[in-house]
Amino acid sequence: MSGSWDRTIKLWDVASGRERGSFNLDRRSDTINSVAFSPDGHTVLSLSNRPASILKLWDITSGREIRTFIGHSGTVHSAAFSPDGRTVVSVRWDESNEKATVPLWDVASGHELRTFAAHSFDDDFNVFSVAFSPDGHTALFGSRAIRLWDIASGHELKTFRGGADAKMGTATDPMASDIYSVAFSPDGRTVLSGSEDHTVKLWDVASGREVRTFTGHSESVSSVAFSPDGHTALSGSRDETIKLWDVASGRELRTFAGHSDYVWSVAFSPGGRTVVSGSGDGTVKLWDIASGNELSTFTGHSGKVESVAFSSDGRVVLSGGDDGSIRLWDKATGQMLTRSMSYRDGSWLTITPEGFFDASSPKATENFSVVRGLDVCSTDRVYSILHRPDLVREKMAGDPDSKVKAAAAQLDLDKVCFGTHSEQDQQRRMESDQRPQ
Repeated sequence: MSGSWDRTIKLWDVASGRERGSFNLDRRSDTINSVAFSPDGHTVLSLSNRPASILKLWDITSGREIRTFIGHSGTVHSAAFSPDGRTVVSVRWDESNEKATVPLWDVASGHELRTFAAHSFDDDFNVFSVAFSPDGHTALFGSRAIRLWDIASGHELKTFRGGADAKMGTATDPMASDIYSVAFSPDGRTVLSGSEDHTVKLWDVASGREVRTFTGHSESVSSVAFSPDGHTALSGSRDETIKLWDVASGRELRTFAGHSDYVWSVAFSPGGRTVVSGSGDGTVKLWDIASGNELSTFTGHSGKVESVAFSSDGRVVLSGGDDGSIRLWDKATGQMLTRSMSYRDGSWLTITPEGFFDASSPKATENFSVVRGLDVCSTDRVYSILHRPDLVREKMAGDPDSKVKAAAAQLDLDKVCFGTHSEQDQQRRMESDQRPQ
């Protein structure tokens, strides 16, 4: 099985090298801007921002969409789970009046619990990042300032203030640099920010003051993360590199180079020994912290990868990108487990690399087709064979009993779609036989 930038997945016969069929995936899926695992690893959050802002919850064991959080409008850049996984916070930007509000969602019901509407980000233009504190009592928002909010009351506690930025003004001035990423330290006492001015900054939560600035990137910093022990920090930049920093001294420890486009997202593994990155070059890369070596590259996205995350056990990597797909990868093998897509008509589809899928309804299968050459196989002819929610579950679990592998070995799309019943195929064979050798 192979995946391509042309939004096709091709199935090949290993023995002969002959293409047995391909799956064409529709372009009506929305861009995925942000993905996150729930703390217990059972669900996944996805945020689509173009052409509409849609926040969705997915079941990680089945690949099925659980619900959509209704109420977003305008541009939404970020969303995050609370540490207990019971709530989600996001940012809702209303372009009509240029105000951002903060809705808090109940994960179990999908209901909006409250909106911090009284506190709009009048002077911040847009909110690019959000993060819960480790204790879940506060949340951090990055725009053209960093603001700390109390979750229980909905009150803004403080604005983090830094020194003057030589290029863009001050941290709270309307001309200050956009802050693209924020992260709490594991103990909740400090905060990292990555911004348009090419810097990473460390902030003290108690005072709201800047502790130090990490310099070394030559372009905007799009993503930051603390290591699990809080001793090191990671940053991804539009300069196509990832940097590892010593938090105590601000010293640059290592640069990870290998992407050929912007690095949009970075994340530490739960054990802190590896990191994952997502880039505008369409790849997800796994890196070794100790050596700085690239361990593997996960390929398959047909556009930039905007968000990456590790599962709580560190065995699975999650990615979301411009091609509208959410993908799960086996960290050990680098193989894609599943690809999930939601569509603008409200339908969804999760498909394995072998072609087995689950879907919201038969209508959802209209978003993909099986083709060979000029022949197109209607989805109703493959639905009964490829609609296998049981095998999607097996694949998402890593195919421990090789059930997916066994089923794929018996799969013959030529027979189902392009066998002796295809008059077009027979005609082409006759024409080929009549050609001079």
